[in-house]
Amino acid sequence: MSDRAVRSTHYTYMINDSHTLFKVYPNFEQHAWDYQVDVPDDVLAINTDVFKGKKVQSICLPNDMTEIDRQSFELCTNLFDVHFPDYLETIGPHAFRNCTKLEISLDFPQILQTIGGDAFNKSGIKNIYNLGNVSVIQSQTFMNCPNLTTAGLRNSPITSIGLGAFYGCKKLNRVGLPETLEHIGGSAFANCSDLYWIQIPAKVDSIATRAFENCTRLTEVEFMSDDQMKILYRVNDIFGGCNSLHRLAFPSKAFVKEDDDKWHAYARKEADEKKWETIFN
Repeated sequence: MSDRAVRSTHYTYMINDSHTLFKVYPNFEQHAWDYQVDVPDDVLAINTDVFKGKKVQSICLPNDMTEIDRQSFELCTNLFDVHFPDYLETIGPHAFRNCTKLEISLDFPQILQTIGGDAFNKSGIKNIYNLGNVSVIQSQTFMNCPNLTTAGLRNSPITSIGLGAFYGCKKLNRVGLPETLEHIGGSAFANCSDLYWIQIPAKVDSIATRAFENCTRLTEVEFMSDDQMKILYRVNDIFGGCNSLHRLAFPSKAFVKEDDDKWHAYARKEADEKKWETIFN
């Protein structure tokens, strides 16, 4: 077999004998990318850079496709809609980087295994509901997404959140971390200035420097294990610039920053009563 061309009304698709799409071009120069791109049904993968920088607006990917390679849609600044395949397993690094109009919610099937670093960096995504079977959120995957408000990660077996994964997502205010999580990387949630509360699962035993730096609205962090109290020795390293932070809660104790700007320890029940007293005064 050899490379073949599949021509539709508006586009011609070049496909190799491995069922990988390696080139697409419009059939007419006028209104070249104004029509939805319907990738042929037998395509299983999209090669590197295929749509990079093109003015494509909407794309429908076939259900049997398993892989979107690196930089496939990078700098597609007009792209506003993507139909993701049900059998997608891999999204490569930088795949949708700088797709600023891609204001969608991500709800991937459980078959998805890998999302590469920078995959959605500076994209327009609004919500994350499910990342499938992804176990590692790689470096800068969702960095500087200005519209992202919700990161629902509890349905995925994530063990590690990488360096700067959600850095600079200034509207992010709801984050649900999975019970499988063990590591939160440096600057993972730094400069998420609308984040006001977060719960740290019990298996997390490593939080890197500046993980929550400059989360200026963050008022409370709830840790799910007393073993995590060792974090108290590194509060300034991890939560530097979190000027509203005044409560670190653990199952048996809570530490409250009071008017003297020092952390005071209370039994959890006593601390909870103190919290309600503060709310109603």
